[in-house]
Amino acid sequence: MSENQLTVIQDLTPAEVYGNDNIKSIVAAITKEAKDFTPDLETTAGRKEIASMAYKVAQSKTLLDKFGKSLTEEQRKTIDAVNAERKYMRDELEALKEEVRRPLTEWENIEKERVEKHMSVLKTIEGLKELFGSYTSQDIKERIDRLNNEYKREWEEFDVSAEQAYEDTLTFLSAEYGEKKRQEEEAAELAKLRAEKEDREQKEREEKIAKDAAEKARVEAEEKAKAEKAKVEREKAQAEAQAEKEKNARLQAERDAEVAKEQAATQERERIAAEQKAEEEAAAKREADKQHKAKIHNEILEAIQNAVDFGNLGEDPIKDIVVAIAKGEVPHVQINY
Repeated sequence: MSENQLTVIQDLTPAEVYGNDNIKSIVAAITKEAKDFTPDLETTAGRKEIASMAYKVAQSKTLLDKFGKSLTEEQRKTIDAVNAERKYMRDELEALKEEVRRPLTEWENIEKERVEKHMSVLKTIEGLKELFGSYTSQDIKERIDRLNNEYKREWEEFDVSAEQAYEDTLTFLSAEYGEKKRQEEEAAELAKLRAEKEDREQKEREEKIAKDAAEKARVEAEEKAKAEKAKVEREKAQAEAQAEKEKNARLQAERDAEVAKEQAATQERERIAAEQKAEEEAAAKREADKQHKAKIHNEILEAIQNAVDFGNLGEDPIKDIVVAIAKGEVPHVQINY
């Protein structure tokens, strides 16, 4: 019998396991032996014992299942019953194996998560050395601060690896910080010298511009004085000519004003006459329209009086009038259906 099986099934034969309704008591004995075991998750040896016990349950399940397969033909006449017992045994021992190993499995999951967290932070520390693109000394300083914050934790068995990663990263970042700081200071000094040079050149340009402007202003003033004198003379001649022109224009304007005044008086007289004529024609038209409407109204009234016997009206005189209109007995009035 292998040491990988539990003691309760040692020395058993296939015939003793199946066909005699012994399988439940065997499974119960295996369960008791497995559960009597006290797990210890605090030590490596204890965790190995838990794994060993779960393995023994699994191996015992395998052995008992083989027993069922090894029965003789005569014994397997009750094959359905044996298979049922085998299934019961497999289900129970599989569940028992998982139950026995569960504390270790849970511990392993917690341990895996703990280790993964340490590895993740180690990876983060290593990643702080990755500097790409443009960056400043302040960016590196912020990485050094982050490195110190990341390193402040309980590293447990990773203490040595963490310290080495911290030192490597800090050494790298410190060197990069010093180099970048030097480059920035040199760049700042160069920018300062360049700015001073540009200031000097700008001042020289401004002085030259001022000197050129003064000379230009002097020349322009002389030319302007000459131009002003010539302009005054031209304007004097133009003024005299303009005065003569304006005199002639004034005389012509006076003559034109007289003509325009006479034309305006004529147009006003014609407008008044036209308005009077239009008013007379409108009054005549209104009067003609009034007489026309009165004639139509009288014809309608006369037709209604002829069509309707007002001395012998029915219960609905309005209806009689409508009937007369519908028959066409009232001129100028019709009903549209």
